[in-house]
Amino acid sequence: SNRFIYQITINTRENIEQMKTKEGLNSVLKKGLSFVSISLFVFLPIFSLFLKLIFIRRKYTYMEHLVFVFHTQTVLFLLIIIFFIVKFFTEIDYNSLLVVLGVFLIYLYMALRRFYEQGRLKTMIKFILLNSFYMFLAFVGFVFIVLLSLILN
Repeated sequence: SNRFIYQITINTRENIEQMKTKEGLNSVLKKGLSFVSISLFVFLPIFSLFLKLIFIRRKYTYMEHLVFVFHTQTVLFLLIIIFFIVKFFTEIDYNSLLVVLGVFLIYLYMALRRFYEQGRLKTMIKFILLNSFYMFLAFVGFVFIVLLSLILN
């Protein structure tokens, strides 16, 4: 137990020292990016459970909510990939990524409205709740990734 905590402390200190150089910072960032897929694997099912709770009166199974979440995340990733392909060939800046986010949010609202077949006001309220919860999960995931990146060597 003490040896484990000692090793975590040593790894964290080494990673923080390593981050003081540009190469070290890139190394820690790459390590953190490798944990993003793990974070998504853990947090998307939790988000699906929250979706099931918000739409509890709808007779959808948990798996249907999970498929909906994977579908919308796939659309987000495709939009981001398209952005980076366009960025590779043109001189657009990263502020254009906000446009991509806006397009995705419009798509998400329309997908929620069509899939769950609810009115505009109910969908908007649930849309805001869902995005708030998603931002909370994203923050928790970010903290999780940073901690793992610092602790693991």
